[in-house]
Amino acid sequence: LVLAGVGAAHLRGDGDLESGQLVPKLAQHVHEGIRYIGGARFDSADPEARSAGAEWQPFGRCCWVLPRVELSVQESRRTTTRNSAHISEGTASSEVASSSSTSSTEPKDEASGQLVQGAVLAVHLRWRQCEGQPSTSDSSWAAERRRAVEALGRLRPPLKGGHRPYSGELLRQSEQVTKEQFEAKVNEALEAFRSGELKKVVLARKVLMELTQEIDAVALLRHIVGKTHKRQYLFVFEPSPGAAFVSLTPERLCKVDGADIWTEAVAGTWPMEEYNKIGEAALLASSKKHSNEHQVVVDYISKLLGRVSQHVKVCEEHILPLRDLVHIKQSYHAIAAGADGVAESAGDPYRAYGLTNFFCTEMSPTPAVGGIPLDKARRFIERAEPFDRGFYAAPCGVVGPRGSELIVAIRSCLVRGGRELHVYAGAGMVQGSNPSEEHAEIRLKMRQFTDAFPRAPACAVSAGGRTGTAASIQRLAELPNMNSLWATLVVEELSRLGVRNYVIC
Repeated sequence: LVLAGVGAAHLRGDGDLESGQLVPKLAQHVHEGIRYIGGARFDSADPEARSAGAEWQPFGRCCWVLPRVELSVQESRRTTTRNSAHISEGTASSEVASSSSTSSTEPKDEASGQLVQGAVLAVHLRWRQCEGQPSTSDSSWAAERRRAVEALGRLRPPLKGGHRPYSGELLRQSEQVTKEQFEAKVNEALEAFRSGELKKVVLARKVLMELTQEIDAVALLRHIVGKTHKRQYLFVFEPSPGAAFVSLTPERLCKVDGADIWTEAVAGTWPMEEYNKIGEAALLASSKKHSNEHQVVVDYISKLLGRVSQHVKVCEEHILPLRDLVHIKQSYHAIAAGADGVAESAGDPYRAYGLTNFFCTEMSPTPAVGGIPLDKARRFIERAEPFDRGFYAAPCGVVGPRGSELIVAIRSCLVRGGRELHVYAGAGMVQGSNPSEEHAEIRLKMRQFTDAFPRAPACAVSAGGRTGTAASIQRLAELPNMNSLWATLVVEELSRLGVRNYVIC
């Protein structure tokens, strides 16, 4: 499914959901075109979770938006295998309403002059119906219709010749936790494994990037994806202007279609160079650490699926190759079961909702992004990571009355103010993990963001963080002597190359 939306016909957040509920509760009789896009925090199901960081405030504990205008393309009617969801400007009306209406057509691609096959353009309207009046005769309907027309009026056709490539550069890059500090936390985890306190824990890193020019979330995704990325789920969510979340993840949390459930386990990581050198069979047998990490995830998922189904099919594990690295992947298919152990009755109007909420509250976070035992892993992560994960590694995607599709939002980035990128990635620690190798593995996972922009030259950075060659030259000219000038240039170049320790005599 490829789904994009703009505006908000309806918004569901913290105050609109019942206790224990992380996704909108939609009955099966609701029109199948009503689909909410959004997600919930990594720690949304944790009663002891710490407060959200300031950077994640616009997202709340969970946030789901019914787009005012939606464009969708069903995967079965496309030639591409890429899955994506996008919504922006989700700050419009949040009124409670009782009715909805959709209309659709096949949009035309102005750049090629051809119809987009399988595409549906829908407009969502929600309004209150006054008792004793026709549904289209009250003021609520008139106001909603006016908002829908205004939203359609803001749409623009695709740019002929395609979009201009992003020309900005990386101004500066920093990380709150040093390599030595991260490796110390890994050693603490290894000690917890030896003592029996933990079996696995996933530790993440966060890199802060500042760009020379503003970039919106969709342009960022377009810039990073290019034409080379496959086998990934793409997700963009912008609940308010200036705050957007982007994820390019290889892992799906769940797909629910009636009583049918699909999920998958993705764990174990190798560099692509090693995979190309020795091949899939040798790679699967080469590392006990990676195999152990994957088996922990597999056992956990199988046990949880047994709570909702007695009909679970486990597919053979295989290698999932991405651009810079490969993972072990294993897929599952199950049929939801009732209390008597047989397939659950299709008469339950909230079956799809119940299964989706189960995945959000019980399956998330999975061992691939959290740890085992989960409660102790959560507390360890809070102590080890001085930042808020927010929607990183959280359940995000699309929820409808008959089913849902949610990702595990790893390999992700929070975009703030157009120029500030918070990049997140993590690695699973188990007995036998090497601290230095885990740090390097996360660097590989971050490369799709951190290596996506050329670095701005040293002379492009002026005092106060602004860009400008003249101001930078003036700053250098004010240095007291040639030795200071030379040392300044050497230090800036070493910093640009990522060198952390050096001595200038």
